[in-house]
Amino acid sequence: MSDETQNVQEENAEHTPTPHKSTVFKLLYALLIAIPIISLILLVIIHISSPHCSSEITADGMIEFVVGGLSCISTIALAAVTVWHTEILQRENDSAQQRLEDMAKDANDISRELVQMNERANELAKNANELNMITVIIENQTKKYQRLEQLLYRYSELMDSNNVKSYLLNVVKANSDSSPNYLRTKKNEFASFKNEAQHLASEIRLIIMQENRNIVSRNDLNDFMKELDSAVFNERIRYETDTPYLDEVEQCRMKYISSFRRYLLDYSKDIDSAMYKPMTLAQVRNLFNPENEENTENGQDENGIPESDSGKH
Repeated sequence: MSDETQNVQEENAEHTPTPHKSTVFKLLYALLIAIPIISLILLVIIHISSPHCSSEITADGMIEFVVGGLSCISTIALAAVTVWHTEILQRENDSAQQRLEDMAKDANDISRELVQMNERANELAKNANELNMITVIIENQTKKYQRLEQLLYRYSELMDSNNVKSYLLNVVKANSDSSPNYLRTKKNEFASFKNEAQHLASEIRLIIMQENRNIVSRNDLNDFMKELDSAVFNERIRYETDTPYLDEVEQCRMKYISSFRRYLLDYSKDIDSAMYKPMTLAQVRNLFNPENEENTENGQDENGIPESDSGKH
């Protein structure tokens, strides 16, 4: 049953006479009809019987008695009507008071529901903002991971013993040539090779040393890079391709490869955890930057980006 139908039925019920109300009206109608009839009958009886009766009660006295009785009855009827009307007003007042209380209760219920809905909306907005910031963090970390992966593999290829041997052979051949310019060119090529390797190493260190996660893997990777760099570009290089030298380079390179693969694997697991596990914003931040409390307190993400700017990405 709809609310509109229910309201119509309630209004009809309010206007429908109650059994008590109908009974009172019937009694009043009966009194209004009976009183004049009884009065006429009494008057006729008194008029007819008065000549034949010896009584101290005169006809005028009897009429006054009847009139007084009728007045008394009218007063009683009027009092009854007044009482009945007062009861009706009291019932209507009670009904109105009950409706007001019900309306106040409904208003309070609606107010509580609005407060709950507002709190829920704020919570959803907060969750949506956190999810957006988590997405930004994951995107930034994924880009850093991809960039770091490229740099690590490029450094590994560049420091391959065969590649080092190739550069050294070019210098050795040029050294045996009579042209100084050609020798200078090949030495410059080896110097460029060295600069590129050291530039890659510096960029890799710049990325990994900014991270406070996987400190053991990070330190191992940094140590093996130093060891590989020292093996390739040491003071005893005389542009000779001796086998022990190249073997040492390859051994250091293999340790470096094992180390950076382990580092990338740990990094990839952290990204997957942030993507697929139910984690809060604080947990994701702590996952990638567990020691960086200052950025969190200053309203920045783990990359030093303000939270207000992170949500705009």
